[in-house]
Amino acid sequence: MNLSVCLLSRKENPNLARSLSSVCETADEIIVTDTCASEQVQGIARQFRARVSAFPWCDDCAAARNHCLDQAGGDWILWIDADEVLLPRQGQDLKSMLNNPEALAYSISCQEMADGDNLERFTQSWQLRLFRNRQDLRYLGRCLPHFEPPIQEIGKSENLTILPSSITLRHVGSNSRLHR
Repeated sequence: MNLSVCLLSRKENPNLARSLSSVCETADEIIVTDTCASEQVQGIARQFRARVSAFPWCDDCAAARNHCLDQAGGDWILWIDADEVLLPRQGQDLKSMLNNPEALAYSISCQEMADGDNLERFTQSWQLRLFRNRQDLRYLGRCLPHFEPPIQEIGKSENLTILPSSITLRHVGSNSRLHR
């Protein structure tokens, strides 16, 4: 099973290389949708064999995300934000999850750092970030994108499950120490 890593870049140049570096060995392809038409994004993406697609910002996060998803050719998609990193040594676990024929999607642990450089202080949430690449899994919602119809309904109708995972993404923002 092939994995496409998808992300949006909107004035995230300082974080983009760190984010792409964290997924480049795990991904079969990386798609960066650039909403600001930045030559700098093109250069950073090339360093990590990522493809860049332009999408003019239209104040609609779901439209930009869906444009990115439409560029993906993998069997599965991992959605990350341009200021997030996949924690080290998780690639093999992530790739093995893709072979579960009963899974439609996985919830990923997302850490939001709460105290600057302190790696021990964060809030954690579970988000659907790893899912099969299917045309019926698209986002809706200008500000807070979500799947519509709800991914749980799609899974239930096809006897597919949404499972928790051991995978963690860390929101690093502009903090340089948090990518470890």
